Amino acid sequence: MLFMNSKIILTAMVLLFLAGGLGATDVDKVTQEKVNLLLADGYVQCQEQKYDKALESFNKLLKLDPDNKHGLEYRAGVYLYKEMYQEALEDLNNLLKIKTTDAYIYNNRGMCYYFIGQHKKALSDYNKAVELDDKNAIFYINRGLVYLDKDQFDKVIADCDKAIALDGKNAHAYNNRGWGYYQTNKLEKALADYDKAIELDDDNDMTYNNRGLAYYMKKDNKKAVADYNKAIEINEDQFYAYSNLSLMKLHEGLYDDAIKDANTAIQINPEYANAYHNRGWSYIYKEQYDKALVDCKKALEFEPENARFYYMLGCIYDRSGKTEKALEVYSKALKQKPTDWNLCYAKGNLLSRMNKYPKAIKFLKKAIKLKPKSFEPYNELAWIYTTSEDKKLYKPTEALILAKKSVALNKQEMNLDTLAVAWAANGNFDQAIICQKETIRICTDDKRKKEYLQRLAGFEDKKDYRQQQKK
Repeated sequence: MLFMNSKIILTAMVLLFLAGGLGATDVDKVTQEKVNLLLADGYVQCQEQKYDKALESFNKLLKLDPDNKHGLEYRAGVYLYKEMYQEALEDLNNLLKIKTTDAYIYNNRGMCYYFIGQHKKALSDYNKAVELDDKNAIFYINRGLVYLDKDQFDKVIADCDKAIALDGKNAHAYNNRGWGYYQTNKLEKALADYDKAIELDDDNDMTYNNRGLAYYMKKDNKKAVADYNKAIEINEDQFYAYSNLSLMKLHEGLYDDAIKDANTAIQINPEYANAYHNRGWSYIYKEQYDKALVDCKKALEFEPENARFYYMLGCIYDRSGKTEKALEVYSKALKQKPTDWNLCYAKGNLLSRMNKYPKAIKFLKKAIKLKPKSFEPYNELAWIYTTSEDKKLYKPTEALILAKKSVALNKQEMNLDTLAVAWAANGNFDQAIICQKETIRICTDDKRKKEYLQRLAGFEDKKDYRQQQKK
């Protein structure tokens, strides 16, 4: 969700052309006059954004003078703008045979490589561009995008810092640095950069979309919605914003509205995997697992290595009763993504529910190491250690430590219930009763509340969870 604007590069080429003039070539005077006219005509067509006509002029020019530097530069710029990257690469490679020290050529070729997914070559060309001209903000901005794809967010921020130092009025630099701050959870800095980007350019839909994401992460849904809607107002085809609205409504439990916004995002861009992901989760919560499965597989079609989508696939199989298939999905995905927290926790949780406790413990402990501030694996481990009938796994003292940690991270009813069970397992029924009463107080589900009341009665009779289960 960052910027790499080929129109900016094309405009820069125009400025270089105006500054440098037409230049001399090795053709006769009559041909040179024709070349000059075609070059001037192509320039005018670019200014009027008539790029197909501009391309016609440059093609004619290069038939007359195949090595014309300006013609090759302009045509490459038009190809870039029209997203004809292979054609642009051919012209830029020919240019580099003529002009080996032109930073713009390396920058533009880097853009081509970036857009066709050859990021290593793109980074090499951006480095060369910076080496040749370290005073151009655009080169740093573009190089930062490669670092983004490598998840090197500190380098993204560093390159944007350099770009801003060179050009403090470049809205793209502020937006891109904001994205780097967003990715590193520095939300206040991200918002400050987005605000500055909008101050400099209040008509860019992506900046509003990105600021909306930051507001959403700060749980300011009202401002997030306003920014998403503003992005859509500026650009009715802003599928990112529709998808983000879908995600927000999904988390608010407004599943039909989430599906509606995801539908719009998919209609605009049928290959946007996140929109299928959001719609699929809405179907999961509506227990429409067949539809969810179709969307999940569609998301994986476009992003076959995305761990979130495999997690979703496992959840679909798990919730629809196909636990062995879910376990297979998690296991296979973890071979490719061994440090993915969602996959580790999901597999540990599923193994626990399948009473495969030793294996479950392994993955739950790994989940804790991966994300020490997530309460779920602490709670799950505490439950195993307080309720297991296996003497080797019954560890009430350790369970109490884990349960306290879970409640400290999130004081919700499930965690309080586990803590009550852990207190009872350690013989402290007074604390168990206090915790269980609090669990009952905040519980809103009648079925669960009945279960908690029964557990409370057992604690009042000085019976821990395992003793209660022997009735």
